Amino acid sequence: MIAIFRQIADTSTYEFVRDAKPGHGPAIPGLAVRITSYLEEQAKNNPPAEEEPLRWRLTGNELLKRSLTAEERQEIERFKLVADIQNVLGNPRRSRAHMMEICDIWGFSGWGWTPMMWRLRELFEDDAEPPRSQNRWPFVAQGGFVHEFLHLMADHNREETRKGRRDFGPNGKYNGTLLWPAALDYFLAELGYKSRSVLTAGGVALPG
Repeated sequence: MIAIFRQIADTSTYEFVRDAKPGHGPAIPGLAVRITSYLEEQAKNNPPAEEEPLRWRLTGNELLKRSLTAEERQEIERFKLVADIQNVLGNPRRSRAHMMEICDIWGFSGWGWTPMMWRLRELFEDDAEPPRSQNRWPFVAQGGFVHEFLHLMADHNREETRKGRRDFGPNGKYNGTLLWPAALDYFLAELGYKSRSVLTAGGVALPG
């Protein structure tokens, strides 16, 4: 589950507000639509060359802003957009919780789909029962970043997108995406790494 949490007063404790995936009225569409709307805006403002993919970055704060009501946006600093890795909010039988804040999303959009790289930061990993029963979650940012690769079944081309589904990929609904060399090169470059996705034999590059 991707969830919205709100800070309780001036503490490091947060309360669960709602599931961020579904739409909440005409002002806040579903999460996948919020993301595809963003990349369509990016393509309109900085259109890529014909037949070229759109490379984009969406900050967690910007996605959070698009996920809040107008009233909530007045206090956006009190809110967090959180990945509930174990889905303890949706499944009361889960005994251990693992919560991560969504920090950044990079996308490589084209050809009717969008592989994405999400950057997350750990906030909570412990027994789920007391926080869940009290709806009070002690969040403390810790450790380094964690990355996950997902995909959307849509790209920045509005006309093409309308023909398909503005939704996450079906493999586990959220996780799982194929990364062709060009997409992998882009994501690794954003993290400061070089790609090793091209196969070589005798010094001759083979299709990766």
